[in-house]
Amino acid sequence: MASDKRKHPRIELPFQVEIQHASLGVIRTIATNISEAGMFVDLDEPTTTVGSYVNVTVLSLPLVESPPTPSIKMIVRHCSSNGLGLEFSSNTSRHLWETVNRARNTLIIGEDYFQVFQNAIIVNPKKQILLVQQTGKWLLPGEYMKVGQEWEKSLKHTLKKTLGLGGLIHTELMGIDAYPDIPAKEAAIFTVFHRFSASDAGVTLLPKGQYSASKWIGHERAVNELTFSHPLLRSYALKTIKLLENETQGPLVD
Repeated sequence: MASDKRKHPRIELPFQVEIQHASLGVIRTIATNISEAGMFVDLDEPTTTVGSYVNVTVLSLPLVESPPTPSIKMIVRHCSSNGLGLEFSSNTSRHLWETVNRARNTLIIGEDYFQVFQNAIIVNPKKQILLVQQTGKWLLPGEYMKVGQEWEKSLKHTLKKTLGLGGLIHTELMGIDAYPDIPAKEAAIFTVFHRFSASDAGVTLLPKGQYSASKWIGHERAVNELTFSHPLLRSYALKTIKLLENETQGPLVD
């Protein structure tokens, strides 16, 4: 196995950057392999020549309030068909690497970020909610979010695939929670509870899928008789049924 001959350790954490040069204009792209010496930026067939100076700015994360990063000059040291290898032009400009390094080292799973799970509270025309069974316990159907997917489209696709439920309409956000009583931080999950309305009650479980059974529930008594995978799921089921009772001003169909 060939040894890694790179002089400086790399940080395998991509960042969005803005690059400016007369031959490029202003381009937003991804920077990878960031080290104390420089970085590599993704560009298709760049026209900048080796030895040129470019201005680089690390962009703030979307929807996160943070101080702006000043633009710095970097030297083009390598040019290929898929990007540029850039070197910091001065000791002062290396503050960019120090900022990236600090951010990378302080991101700890369970302390700085969560897995995100979307729960679907589906209500049929009889004002019943749908529960599904997995490994012998009851829960709300849902999915883990994946980076780059639109949340509603992705969740509806999963519900259609696993339950055969199409035409769902999102009616409200019921709540969010961070499961504070999970002892293992690495298992920490940020949960979102969405309410959907279904045009019918026909459920078709995916063969050999993740759910072994399903049922529509319309009374608090029926919810309390079931074993849930987590108490929080029971509480949201009861919360929804109480809300539906208030909306209909009468007993629900069991």
